[in-house]
Amino acid sequence: MPATLEFHLQPETNERYRLEVFEAGKTQSLAQSHFEYPLSIIMPFEMSRLHVDAKNPDARLQRLREYGHKLFQKLFTLEMQTLWQRHKRATDSLSLELISVFTFRLRSLVSG
Repeated sequence: MPATLEFHLQPETNERYRLEVFEAGKTQSLAQSHFEYPLSIIMPFEMSRLHVDAKNPDARLQRLREYGHKLFQKLFTLEMQTLWQRHKRATDSLSLELISVFTFRLRSLVSG
């Protein structure tokens, strides 16, 4: 029977994130982790390295793999890998759904 694990990614601050894993359709969290990823510093640098270089597409592919590996390490802690493997053994088809949850704070403006 196919199964889906949902990875809910939510910012806590500008540089810190919470990851919670759920079985699709369930509300009980299976695992949770926190990690730091300073987007304001990392993203411009990483994105500039990923620009197309027509003269050397192999180097670009290597940079994409390196970037993907860094993200994998942030998301798939040992606990998350163990959870994934346990669910993979229990089903004939396991898929991952990454859900980014953004929290907006609304400020009420009162004129007086």
